[in-house]
Amino acid sequence: MSVRGWPLSLALVLAVPVMAGCRGSQGSPGSEVSRSPNASDDTRAQQVSGLVALATGAYASAGPQALYDYLSYAILGHCTREGVAAALAGQETPRGLRTVTDIRFQSSNQATANAVYITDEGDKDVAWSLIMEDGSWRISDLPGLSGCRS
Repeated sequence: MSVRGWPLSLALVLAVPVMAGCRGSQGSPGSEVSRSPNASDDTRAQQVSGLVALATGAYASAGPQALYDYLSYAILGHCTREGVAAALAGQETPRGLRTVTDIRFQSSNQATANAVYITDEGDKDVAWSLIMEDGSWRISDLPGLSGCRS
C-alpha cells in the first residue's frame, strides 16, 4: 500500500466500526438509527455516520479548526478556520468517538445525529445537524458553532 493511500485506508478502518455500531435493530425500542423500509436510508445513515466519524477524528487530533473542512457552505460563507476555533473554544475537545446514535432524516438532504464523544470526563452526547451539499454530507450545526464569525 502506498503512503498516499494511507489516510483513506485509516479513515475507512475508523469509520467501519462506527457505521456498524449505528445500525440498531429494525423496529426495536431505542434503535440507534431511524429505520425505514427504504434501503437508501441505510446508505444515507452510513454516510452520515462516516462523516461524523471522520470529522470527530479530525477534531480530536487537530482541534476544532479541523472541523472547517466539514462545514456547510452557509457556515463557510461567514466563518473562517480561526473563527471555528474561537467559537468552539468553550467546548470540550473530544479524545475520540465512541459511536454515532439517533440518526434521523428531516428530509432527503437534512439529518441530525448524536455523536458520543470520548472525553477526559467520560462519554458525552453531542447533537449534530447535517446537510447534503453537492453530494456530500456537511455539518450545519453543532454546539458552539452558531457563535462563529469571520
